[in-house]
Amino acid sequence: MGSNIEIIHEQEKVFTKEVINQRSASAGITIIRFRGETLKHQKAEIFKVYDKLGNILFINANSRKLIE
Repeated sequence: MGSNIEIIHEQEKVFTKEVINQRSASAGITIIRFRGETLKHQKAEIFKVYDKLGNILFINANSRKLIE
């Protein structure tokens, strides 16, 4: 049975936000991880760049979590 979940990994020289906006525009829900440090520096601006998506769940964790 195929999976309908796609994990998009960060890549050098590629703007992750653009890739997410392109590939997740028609997704039922998009889960996006953010770092606490980024939130401290960029504040709410880090959430505003995902303007082409529908339902978004932003997550943050104190430590790395394995998603299988």
